[in-house]
Amino acid sequence: MRRLLFFIVVAAVIGACGPIDDGVGGTGGDGGQSDRSQYPTGPYGVKERSVIDNLSFADVEGAPISLNDIFSNEKNRVLLISAAAEWCAPCIEEKQKLAALYNEFHGRGLEVMVGIFQNAKSQPATLETIRAWRNDPKGVLPYHVVLDDQFKLGNYYNTDLFPMNMVVNLDDMKIVKIMTSFDEPTIRAVIQGYLPK
Repeated sequence: MRRLLFFIVVAAVIGACGPIDDGVGGTGGDGGQSDRSQYPTGPYGVKERSVIDNLSFADVEGAPISLNDIFSNEKNRVLLISAAAEWCAPCIEEKQKLAALYNEFHGRGLEVMVGIFQNAKSQPATLETIRAWRNDPKGVLPYHVVLDDQFKLGNYYNTDLFPMNMVVNLDDMKIVKIMTSFDEPTIRAVIQGYLPK
């Protein structure tokens, strides 16, 4: 009887201590991974709730830019990635909407990256393609426009549908949402859920 009482008391004490908070995970705010010195390890995946691989592209100057470059900046909290083509009318319409989101939320930690995979003739994009995309007649786009001539982003969605928009939590590099349209209310809600107030 004493042993049973002893185990009950020990179990009650341990239970009262509560769960251990290891500082990983969470849904924005002040939680999440604090050490951004090393990109999260795999396994990597292409679906929601999986860690996205450290993809690498070229920027408008031809310099390499990777997801780790965005991850390692602790001011960045959430990343909106879009796959686009120069011939895609919905992608063209989305350009300035993404700029407006970037301008509204960048100060709170939003980064935007658009990967251009084809030019107007459905050929692989070039540096000239992404430079022309960034230098939009309505104003130079303030976010990252990158060359995805190998169509790496095509692994993340049904490529018959355009454009693709993907939200990534930069605390753990997990894919939060993948959509094949620009549903602005949904994108706003998801982004705001991962930004500090």
